[in-house]
Amino acid sequence: MGAYTRRAAQWGSANYTRLYAGAALLVLCGSALEWSLAAARAQQPNADQLVGGYLFENGRTFMGADFPAPHTQLIKWPLFALLRLFGFSAGAYAVCTVLVVMATLGALVYLLYRLDRRPLAWGTWCLALGSVLAVVPVWALGHGVTTPLGWGMLTGRNLEYVAYFAALALLARAQKAGGKQLLGVAGLLAVLTASDALFVRLAIGGAALLLVAAWTAEQRALQKLAARWLLGALFGWMGGTVLLALVARMTHLVPDPLAYGWIRHSDLLLPAATGTARAMGLNLGLTVQAGALVAPAVIVNAVVAVGMAGAAFRLLGTLRFRDADAPLSKAAALAWMALATSAAAVIGYIALNQPHVADARYLGVVLFSGFIVAAAAGRSIRLLQRTMPVLGAVLAVAVLLAASASAAYTQRNTDASLPQQRNRRIAQALAAHHVTFLAGDYWRVFPVRLLSGARQQAVVPLVGCWAPSPVLNSAAWRPDLRVHSFAYLLQLQGGGASRCPEADVTRLFGSPSSSELIAGTRRHPQEMLLFYDHGAAARRPMPAR
Repeated sequence: MGAYTRRAAQWGSANYTRLYAGAALLVLCGSALEWSLAAARAQQPNADQLVGGYLFENGRTFMGADFPAPHTQLIKWPLFALLRLFGFSAGAYAVCTVLVVMATLGALVYLLYRLDRRPLAWGTWCLALGSVLAVVPVWALGHGVTTPLGWGMLTGRNLEYVAYFAALALLARAQKAGGKQLLGVAGLLAVLTASDALFVRLAIGGAALLLVAAWTAEQRALQKLAARWLLGALFGWMGGTVLLALVARMTHLVPDPLAYGWIRHSDLLLPAATGTARAMGLNLGLTVQAGALVAPAVIVNAVVAVGMAGAAFRLLGTLRFRDADAPLSKAAALAWMALATSAAAVIGYIALNQPHVADARYLGVVLFSGFIVAAAAGRSIRLLQRTMPVLGAVLAVAVLLAASASAAYTQRNTDASLPQQRNRRIAQALAAHHVTFLAGDYWRVFPVRLLSGARQQAVVPLVGCWAPSPVLNSAAWRPDLRVHSFAYLLQLQGGGASRCPEADVTRLFGSPSSSELIAGTRRHPQEMLLFYDHGAAARRPMPAR
């Protein structure tokens, strides 16, 4: 009877822990669905979100396209081609974005499960991850610039993390420098190199840092891991170079050099380090930008961030005490590579002379790495079954509140967006006054095209007043405007190079057939549509790039 009672208790305990893990996973997925839908809608007015799909509109557009060589998004080209089947509709962009977010989330959750299969531990990691992701803002604000952040953008970095950490996981399983695993690592990194050069830089930089640390500490097993990683990264870089050469035979690759250089003065290091810390905080959900309801989740996220830092220091501490020749477990190997990747990202981020908070997206890898390091270190922590349900309930409430508040905040800001309100007026004006092309600022014409619906207004993306956009453009979008009807989006009051004097525009294209006020008053216009029903009247075509 006693044995039966013990077996029944064990069975009940096992089912209880599985129920806890299942409920945690549901909370994570439900919250992710809510904030990712809001993020997908918020990013639809973003030209960088839309242009990738439009470049696959037809063979002529694709073959004449100008992709930035360091960031071709090759890994997502099948998704961009799929958008064409659904007419590049707003719904298609939203669904694809949500699917990409859920695939990225599923990959990280699976990695956490492989690192710690205890249902109570895994469920708690799911809730902690849900708390962080629910608070990460859709936009990073800094230096007057609004830039995307998080996974909720189709052309942002999300699936790239999956491929990168899949390569590291394969490498953690490899037992020698050769073999199928190393070839798989090189293959994944080759695709990533051709898709986004950032990741091969992180791989080479992380491997070099790990090799130096292992050599200094005389850890031979770690030296071998770092050497295999560096070898795989170099092979991946070479394979990616070959892959880019093949891509260049199908379309055009345009150099897109870094817009900023390295820090040259020591007095810039402290502001750079401060900006980097703020950028890391944004990526780990340490912000109350969405209001007071996210405060409980932010407290949870602060605890998670401290836990990540503690796990990293604990891992570094093993350099002095572990047997130099003792083999590394798969979990330890993956944790070391994740930590080295984050270190390479942070060091490079500090060293660049850039608006650090505005470019917070470049530290997104820290979130992925931090959870991997923390989960690997937490495998030895003993869990108290009686207290975990209480902790889980608190975490679940914090996650759901944060997801709801963040989604509502994102939606409010999306609806109140002044450019998007003007874009709707432009789309309505073009529906009433048909022209072949809409010429205007790169950041404005693609959102207008999305709002044009099934008619799919053709566009001419410009930088400044009339120069064709040098990247993410196509020869199909650079027509001779002397022989086509078009509308020119004239921005008389605006930031940066988008503001154009009307006299300069009419000097180039001639006097318009008619015009329509988009913003401002007739006496003090801010934005207008100039219609050229018979093409440009100027004697010369629009300047080439």
